[in-house]
Amino acid sequence: MLTESRKESARESVSLALLAAQRLREEVSGLFRTVSQEVFGRRTRSSGGFAMDRRLTDEERAATGWKSVETAWENAEILLWDLSRALSGLVTAMEGIEADDEPGYESLVSDVVSNAQNLDTLRSQAGECLVNPAEDGVYWIREVPQSSDITLNSAPIYVGDLLEDTLYSKKETVIMTSATLSASGNFDHVSGRLGFSDSRHVFLGSPFDFYESALIYVPRDMPQPNAPGCQQRVEDLVMEAATAAEGRTMALFTSYAALRATADAIRAPLTRSGIQVLAQGADGSPMRIADRFIENPRSVLLGTSSFWEGVDFAGDALTVLIVARLPFSVPSDPVFQARGERYANSFNEYAVPQAIIRFRQGFGRLIRTSRDRGVAVVLDSRITGRRYGREFIKSLPEMRVTDGKGRGVSTTVKTWLEYSR
Repeated sequence: MLTESRKESARESVSLALLAAQRLREEVSGLFRTVSQEVFGRRTRSSGGFAMDRRLTDEERAATGWKSVETAWENAEILLWDLSRALSGLVTAMEGIEADDEPGYESLVSDVVSNAQNLDTLRSQAGECLVNPAEDGVYWIREVPQSSDITLNSAPIYVGDLLEDTLYSKKETVIMTSATLSASGNFDHVSGRLGFSDSRHVFLGSPFDFYESALIYVPRDMPQPNAPGCQQRVEDLVMEAATAAEGRTMALFTSYAALRATADAIRAPLTRSGIQVLAQGADGSPMRIADRFIENPRSVLLGTSSFWEGVDFAGDALTVLIVARLPFSVPSDPVFQARGERYANSFNEYAVPQAIIRFRQGFGRLIRTSRDRGVAVVLDSRITGRRYGREFIKSLPEMRVTDGKGRGVSTTVKTWLEYSR
């Protein structure tokens, strides 16, 4: 049973916590306004409505205006301490109360303790991001213009040490298996990133006969990525391939902007032909889009991010896979930048192997069973025009590869699918 003194102590602690929380809310709002002004206010906002990431580097923190961020953080940190102490006082005030005396008491105390711990974690992580960065961390600010949301973000640059401490050192044996661990015929890239250089490797062949089940077609007259006319060519060839296959087509993109432009261009003409266009970010959640794609064979799915891996469209649901662009990471991505800096030649040693693994993951959407048949169309001219491009093809299982003009896509798709039947 609660005594009057304990009730009064608990009420006082609750009042202090509420006051601290209100003051903290106001201070944190000011902190994020200051961060936004300092990080984004000096730059042109040209994200097209998408989230913008800005890496926090030593140079950024050394800028004259960053002092205002440090001051705002110092004020917020004081209030974080105040709220944490208020919550601790609330727990102390409730100590000794039997659980039977008050229904839900144990759950309530557990929530208060958890919130106090979360505050300590928040204070530590935010301070690390803004004023006390770790040498092995990368930090960035993300702003979503449409909602004005701003977040502080961090990630380890090298995860090998973390895995050693939490996994490798605690197990006698660790087995890592995946269809896409290797790049360019070896495991060097993933071994270096995950820190298991002292290991044994084995390649196990695929049970599928890719030579008979899959064809890669590369239009040799595609413009260079970002060149005038390239986006329109992508739109035209996606439409031609989807029409030739009567739907059953998925096109993979590396940016929402290109995906959205393609969807806007092909939706009306394909709809008139009885083919449904499903675009990620416009026509439902990824799961809902995948379900609709399976339900209606006369569909073309335009996807990015999550559709490069982890989705299965076995059988006739997917017969044409289009790779609009080789899946290189965006150069301005903070994590990509920081991790690439560990290499002497970041492009060849990090960017290319990472893109090859992603490319293999995307290609893996096409053939999911021994009965599947399909065509993969690669619309990025770099796959044949750049020296590193051949590594993408070499990374795939042995299969037929052909090239030709863009207008040959329709005929190639029809011929291969009829041959496969």
